[in-house]
Amino acid sequence: MNDRTEKPKLVIFDLGNVVIRIDWQPMFDIWSKASGVPAKDLQLRFQFDENYEGFERGQLTARDYHACVCRLLGAVIPYPKFLEGWNAIFQDTVQGIGELLTQLKDKVRVVAFTNSNEVHHQVWRKKYEDVLTHFHHIFISSEMGLRKPDAESFKHILSHFAMEPRETLFFDDLLPNVDAARRLGIHAVLVESLESVRSTLTRLWFLD
Repeated sequence: MNDRTEKPKLVIFDLGNVVIRIDWQPMFDIWSKASGVPAKDLQLRFQFDENYEGFERGQLTARDYHACVCRLLGAVIPYPKFLEGWNAIFQDTVQGIGELLTQLKDKVRVVAFTNSNEVHHQVWRKKYEDVLTHFHHIFISSEMGLRKPDAESFKHILSHFAMEPRETLFFDDLLPNVDAARRLGIHAVLVESLESVRSTLTRLWFLD
């Protein structure tokens, strides 16, 4: 992001590994115990494939996706254990993010945009209720029918607020999402730590 003095009018945060810490290993451990397949084998076979993306766009039900995962992994995982593992990825919040959002929310419109499915949504909206109250709105891919890095997903949010790309700041931990936002003219920052967020907001005069 180029140095500039103009403050954005809209700040968009990804959730996973920007606000909420994600760890996939507990999922594989639970699925391994349920199926008898070694966790390392499940991890090697698992893919963020078109079915995963379809689930995040709301195009597949949870049971549809469960069936896809079992086929992909070559494993029989009972549906309740599939859900238990699927929801075990959520850890604590990123240290310091709550305080940062508290400072920010009264100075600019702050929203979240997450690629998420219907099952995960039911978990994180309750588990992280306190920190999520700092967002004025949360955009969820499975409700939008659009997901990052699709250009239309960003355009949907900009249109919702009648905002121009140049008026928007976006934080995400995945480079493809950051690059997609930049191609639209959004000021996007790759988040490698909370300091990536803090330093950008300080430079833009949002934080002391």
